[in-house]
Amino acid sequence: MKKFILSITCSLFALLSFTLITPSTAEAASQVPDSRIVSEYFEQLEDGSYFHVIISEELTSSVSRSIQTKTGSRKITFYNADGTALWVFTLHGTFQYIPGSSATCTSSSYTINIYDDSWENTAASTTTSGNQAIGDATFIKKVLFITTNIENVHATLTCSAYGTLS
Repeated sequence: MKKFILSITCSLFALLSFTLITPSTAEAASQVPDSRIVSEYFEQLEDGSYFHVIISEELTSSVSRSIQTKTGSRKITFYNADGTALWVFTLHGTFQYIPGSSATCTSSSYTINIYDDSWENTAASTTTSGNQAIGDATFIKKVLFITTNIENVHATLTCSAYGTLS
């Protein structure tokens, strides 16, 4: 009888220990980043404004051993000369590739965020071509209903046959 009670007590203790450990493990897993930066650079304009470009890829699993899937984005943030972010255009692309052989863009999309009310997006589109996601957008700045600045964005996101985004 003592062995039976000791066995039940040990089982309950083990069950409680597992339950208490599981939430912290799940919490730690949720803090693992789901994407990584592939490259990052700045483009300075004559008036002191600049573009900050970040290419990132999502950490996803593959479809099969022979066909791999890669999803990524090219995020273009436009800043004024004072370093204030005015708007963001992000091109998203999903690719399938056979390592060392070929790559194809299977879908593309975009997102836009505008932080300064004097700017607006007047046109945006995406398309796919071979191993590229291609995006275009036009942003205009108006002061008292007069257009004072126009910025056209042309972005490409390319996947190599080895799954490298650029």
